[in-house]
Amino acid sequence: FLDAPTLPEQHIPDRQLAVTVARRLGKKFILPGMTCQNIKQDGTRCGAPLDPEGHHGATCLCGGAAIKRHDGLRDIVTTRLPQHLGASCHCEQHERTLARVNGEARLDVAVTLPGTPTTYLDVTVIDAMSNNMALEMARARKPGLAAETSENNKRTTYGSTPRMAPFVIEANGRLGAAAAKWLRTAYRSQHDKRRELMREMSAHLHSHTATMILTSATPRRTLPAPAVPA
Repeated sequence: FLDAPTLPEQHIPDRQLAVTVARRLGKKFILPGMTCQNIKQDGTRCGAPLDPEGHHGATCLCGGAAIKRHDGLRDIVTTRLPQHLGASCHCEQHERTLARVNGEARLDVAVTLPGTPTTYLDVTVIDAMSNNMALEMARARKPGLAAETSENNKRTTYGSTPRMAPFVIEANGRLGAAAAKWLRTAYRSQHDKRRELMREMSAHLHSHTATMILTSATPRRTLPAPAVPA
């Protein structure tokens, strides 16, 4: 909102921008009584009540839109780091030395910057909204707490090691402290390129979150056939 887009990939379609601005201003834009139209894996609708501010739509895991938002952010990082910094990047890497669950860790991006050891980035988008009122009030009192909690969970899973950087982004755009620190270090002599990356990630995040909200509130005439187990 404070940085004008300078490249096509930093633009947000008008409808998604309207939803993003409404959310940022705390406006109510979902009609009362609506239920979530996202489709579960078994072919039925989610059916959860939609709140007027769009929080459910921005967090609903049905329909696959949340995964697309996550994967898009991962792919932006994987594409831009080689272009900006000459890094070598590989997606969906399995690493046994970081594993604490099931014997093998699966991390989103393995990054090798010139002259440095490989670092593993684990991307997560988290929303500060929670159905737990005490947790939501705690997050309201401490901005960034949602990202901080997610980072700590990743360290519990993979261990507290410089080889793994929790790359957490809150759904309203705030970077977690670990992700912000890693980007500052990686781009220490490329400030303009870092701003380009941040603008592109922000546009993707807000555009896809808005699409998730719009999709959750858009009735479907027909439902897809239920998936048949292999």
